Amino acid sequence: LDTVLSINPDDKSILEQLAMHYYRETDYRRSLEYYNRLVDLEPNKIEYLYQQSSIHFFLGEFREALEACERAL
Repeated sequence: LDTVLSINPDDKSILEQLAMHYYRETDYRRSLEYYNRLVDLEPNKIEYLYQQSSIHFFLGEFREALEACERAL
């Protein structure tokens, strides 16, 4: 997937797959990198903001988690 992403770095379906893969592997920092990129591409997509918020929460970054939730509203 990283190879495909290097060809098209804004491919949302690949970014989503990578973000979820690392989330399931509990590599939250790496997952967050991909969710941040997705939010940059679609800043109002609730699903991305929710995932961003939950990852920040798991990492103990409560202010960032709240900010992501507020952007989702």
